[in-house]
Amino acid sequence: MKTANQLPKGSVVFLTSTRAESRMICHLISLFPVAPVDKAILITGSHLETEFGVTSADISVPENVKIFNLYSDFIAPMPLAKKVATAISLFEDFFHTRWFDYIVIVGDRFEAMAASIAAFSNGIKVIHFHGGETTLGSQDDYFRDVITRFSSVHFVSTETHRERVKNIVSSESVYVVGAIGTSEFKVLRDTVGADELLSDKTNEIIFCFHTSEVESISVDTLVQFLGLLLDRFDDHEVTILGGNIDGDGKYLNDRLRSLAAVNSNARFTESLSRRDYLRLLARSKVLIGNSSSGIYEAPYVLTTFLHLGRRQVGREHSELNTIWIEDITNANKVLSLLEHVISDPEFSIDKNFGLFDFSGDRIKSLFED
Repeated sequence: MKTANQLPKGSVVFLTSTRAESRMICHLISLFPVAPVDKAILITGSHLETEFGVTSADISVPENVKIFNLYSDFIAPMPLAKKVATAISLFEDFFHTRWFDYIVIVGDRFEAMAASIAAFSNGIKVIHFHGGETTLGSQDDYFRDVITRFSSVHFVSTETHRERVKNIVSSESVYVVGAIGTSEFKVLRDTVGADELLSDKTNEIIFCFHTSEVESISVDTLVQFLGLLLDRFDDHEVTILGGNIDGDGKYLNDRLRSLAAVNSNARFTESLSRRDYLRLLARSKVLIGNSSSGIYEAPYVLTTFLHLGRRQVGREHSELNTIWIEDITNANKVLSLLEHVISDPEFSIDKNFGLFDFSGDRIKSLFED
């Protein structure tokens, strides 16, 4: 039987299981009041796995934040339903022996859904960021709505997302604060200036693709496409970022690693630090793949997003900055379009994009109230 004195009243734990939300979580930790709240971070999932770059090493938090590393079995290949069940059991055991008043969850992965179920079952209130969004090409679409059901407080990125959350749950605690990851990108654009950002673009391309159980593009088709891209754009440097653990993620990363090894203009990396990624995205002309970074962050540094497949279909996005390509079987047609994007510095660019502007002050003021 757990007791409420294992951590002081007002304690909050921040969950991170992938590199994507860890960048946001570290920023959110700084926004929550120091006293009387005690803060902790729960690190799990691919963060602790060698084949995904042990990205836990890149997580930096203040000394007063407790750190819990929770090694998981749900990384191993198994049906999704078993992964979810394993994750729920793991989080249940963790929460049963430690007391928190709140858990902060960002996004929509199955690990986050499992944590929200276990937290709710243990009387821990869920604070959810980025609910109400839509991704028709990913099972995360369902996970996100389940997390919304189990959450007490909702921070969303746009008014459209606020309305969708309110259609799912009857709650007055739904607040529009923008997208967490946009702050530093917007500061960079506003400081450097749009024209200078464009003039500083180099012959660099980022490729980042995440598999999922419902993705329309197979690993073999994707790797073949990327091989043609590397041949056609042999005067460009292509950074290939490893994908997540979903679906055929491990198989895809192995194929991408092998492809980069035989192409001098390509490099494969499991992950980049937040600072390195910001710099790379800012100087690259295009981001290719299906990462949500193309939706939320790329527009702020005037980098065009060439979205492949269906993963992000349904998200609010920059109409100018994002180009949707569901089918890549006609690779030459896609690569000709990419050639056009690269040759025209201002092709598909919105210099004043601000749909997802983030307000940390809004969050602080709500807690001060």
